[in-house]
Amino acid sequence: MMDFELTESQKELKSEITEFAKTHLNIDAANRDNEQLFSHELWHACSLHKLHGLMVPEEFGGRGLTPLDMCIVLEALATGCSDGGLVFSIGAHLLAVTYPTWQYGTAKQRSNWLPKLCNGSFIGANAISEQQSGSDVYQMNVTATSFRNGYRINGRKVFISNAPVSDYILVYVSTDKEKGFFGGISAFMVSSKALGVHIDERLDKIGVRTCQAANISFIDVFVTEDDCIGKIGGGGRIFADAINWERVGLSACHLGTMNRIFERLTKHVKNRKSAGQSLASYQAISHKLVDQKIQLEAARLLVYKAASTLNKKVVATPNASIAKVFVSDLFVSSTIETIQLLGSSGLLTSDETNRALRDAIGSTIYSGTNLIQKNIIASSLGFQR
Repeated sequence: MMDFELTESQKELKSEITEFAKTHLNIDAANRDNEQLFSHELWHACSLHKLHGLMVPEEFGGRGLTPLDMCIVLEALATGCSDGGLVFSIGAHLLAVTYPTWQYGTAKQRSNWLPKLCNGSFIGANAISEQQSGSDVYQMNVTATSFRNGYRINGRKVFISNAPVSDYILVYVSTDKEKGFFGGISAFMVSSKALGVHIDERLDKIGVRTCQAANISFIDVFVTEDDCIGKIGGGGRIFADAINWERVGLSACHLGTMNRIFERLTKHVKNRKSAGQSLASYQAISHKLVDQKIQLEAARLLVYKAASTLNKKVVATPNASIAKVFVSDLFVSSTIETIQLLGSSGLLTSDETNRALRDAIGSTIYSGTNLIQKNIIASSLGFQR
């Protein structure tokens, strides 16, 4: 029989992170969002709770959490923190850089990189998207060609979260065009200060604005097999695994944001009066909140189910895709409806619900667009193109 109640330790974990986020991470959030300012101070504050290495074993500086407990923490973080960009920065670092380093790195790589990734001393960025190969990662054009006792990376990656503030970049490159994505792609950890790495000015984004992003050019960047995460040619499988963790973990973050704006909306309709009665007394209003509550509970079940399959790689992908589509679509629709019910105050750019809506738009695009996720789900159902 399945038990859907959180354990006492999970409740304590959730309370710890929510209270920390509420107390410490909302300082000047509206201005930082407006100015697109990444806060190193708040980044390092999060390291005190080991948020940069949630699933990594304690021996490397992480918290050693299960995938489900990781999602509970990320949900709690976003429930307490109204700075969606900071939450996204942590998620991108944790899920797309720290996780593959832990899971696929050699003993030496883990020893060298994981402690500083987990304590936030190193900020990680993940570079896979290219101008002509966003959703279609099989068309990757950035290459690593043999040179002396290593490889030279050449090409350009785009839309790289954390790039302007990064210390290391996990870059996926083509090492054998004929073998394609599985067998022909490799993942290298590259210092952002390495000769030949050129990080452009930050991109001006509609949402998650305090998570700075930029395009990166690689010009004859020299790497060796010691810099390769996993084996040469193994990058495709690493990415396919890590992206599932990203889809589920970021969906947990979105749950937290929806929790926060739902709590605010509930207080608003109880306290705001129209014709002498609270808005909540009108059935047309109360039913909208009931629908949001039902959808939020359904979304949480999908995320938690997907989290429980992350260590079972064969079944993780469709569950991660289902959760990603449902949660991100709900993230957009629920924030739009919340702004409509809040009225004029929700239209202010400084309002946290306005920021949440702008953050929500991107959730249907990053980690694989929702249209691509539906292709993945269709394939799991046996539908062939």
